Amino acid sequence: MSSIVVDIRHAGGAVFVRPGTFLGRPAVRLAFPELEVPLSPAEAQRLATALLEAAHRSEHPVDDDWLDNPDTEEAASRTDG
Repeated sequence: MSSIVVDIRHAGGAVFVRPGTFLGRPAVRLAFPELEVPLSPAEAQRLATALLEAAHRSEHPVDDDWLDNPDTEEAASRTDG
């Protein structure tokens, strides 16, 4: 089985991602320096999706300015019961 190596400078070195098993079931082995975490395939997919989403949001932030201006119609409609 092949590994994917990602160099993450703030993780203390390389992070290895490789397919494997955990308790006899398919798993994705995520190995940081001095720590290895087995993820189920579904957990690995959710983590990958969350990382992609966070990367996109960090590069393309969206302002939630309606919170800063309570006089707007949209803000008023959210506070009206």
